Amino acid sequence: RIAAGDTYGLDHLLSAFGGMGSLNDLLVLRVNGHEINEAQEGAVNTRLDELLNAIWTEATAIRRTIGSSGG
Repeated sequence: RIAAGDTYGLDHLLSAFGGMGSLNDLLVLRVNGHEINEAQEGAVNTRLDELLNAIWTEATAIRRTIGSSGG
């Protein structure tokens, strides 16, 4: 949907970042049942945060572009 310029796809993606149980709440931790070495948790969660921020930034930029073009 996003590749086709459908704003619903972007809205759906961006909605995954808000509220309880959202992507913002995700932590990759051994205690949460993830198969990861405890020593790697910090680096993995830092990288996850970087990727989620990049997704949010790009999606909001695309949403603004589509919105300004009447899509």
